[in-house]
Amino acid sequence: MSTASGRNVDERLRLYRQRATLLENSSVGKNGPIWDLSMGWTADDKEFRSTLKKPEFEALQSFLSVLRDFDNPRDDLYLPAIVDVLRLRLANTVHMAPLESVVPAYAALHEPHIWILRLEGEDGPTLRPREAFDLWAYSEHLHTDLAKERRMRALPPHVQTLVRVMALEFVRELAELVVWTGGLVDRAQGEAEA
Repeated sequence: MSTASGRNVDERLRLYRQRATLLENSSVGKNGPIWDLSMGWTADDKEFRSTLKKPEFEALQSFLSVLRDFDNPRDDLYLPAIVDVLRLRLANTVHMAPLESVVPAYAALHEPHIWILRLEGEDGPTLRPREAFDLWAYSEHLHTDLAKERRMRALPPHVQTLVRVMALEFVRELAELVVWTGGLVDRAQGEAEA
């Protein structure tokens, strides 16, 4: 069975493992998208300031370009679709229980689970982690989406910082899940060869 890209299941699993390994071995993967956040009021309590030390731009841009494919439903590497393939390959093995934990973990990434960020006061829309990722990544790191760039610039500086922190947390958690699932891909490929 092939996908729209023409890749068969074995090619998709091989590509998944290659890209997951690329993430894991990159400087961002090894060190994490390190950031240093400081926030607070000035001594006279007149201004709220926040600073966020960013990771190296090129390394992070490359990392994000690979990572986003695992969260794109139209891509052969889309994590839930890879899980479906792995279910077939790992059926009736000891690896099914760990595999079944991937789907709820992936779903949880898309829900506000650490803190909730509202963009326009208490009644404003809630920003979900994936939305924070899109807003941040497509206004500052990947190709520029002018609407997202304008939206990001319109936010107060301290809210921009919170969006970046939420986005980076999403990146860290998705990357960890992708790399961990890569180990199950190794087992599935071993099961297919046995």
